[in-house]
Amino acid sequence: PNRGTTFRIHLPRIDSGQPEKMRRTPTKAHGGGQVLLIDDDMYVRRATGRLIKSAGYEVVEVDCGQAGIDAFLEDPKAFQFVLLDLIMPGMSGLETYRHLRRIGPDATIILCSGGGKNEASQALKEGADDFLHKPFTVEDLMTAFSDAQLKSFR
Repeated sequence: PNRGTTFRIHLPRIDSGQPEKMRRTPTKAHGGGQVLLIDDDMYVRRATGRLIKSAGYEVVEVDCGQAGIDAFLEDPKAFQFVLLDLIMPGMSGLETYRHLRRIGPDATIILCSGGGKNEASQALKEGADDFLHKPFTVEDLMTAFSDAQLKSFR
């Protein structure tokens, strides 16, 4: 106490001669359309919203299951995808999923969570299109969107 703290961070040196396959290229916009994002955590919701926007989608962000259902009820066909957090206070993601599925049986609903494996497993058995474990990258998200689109064409 009253002396301060010293942190030493050792990072690996990266040579500019790094092999081409190891260099990451910026993610380009992959899609278009509107995504309904339902997540109770404001920081996660904002970060995920930015991630979705960076991939070329418009985002409607809501903070709970009931708000998601209300937004979805306005026009279920307006959303290309629904990205739904499974662990939320009040109405759970699984309950929300079931309501959304009744309203829009053909809706593409992708679940996400940092936990909630039992809920994810149950929702996948009930027809959810995919599951993303948090944290995920834009590449993970675009793969889930692409996979879900392919399923809908079958």
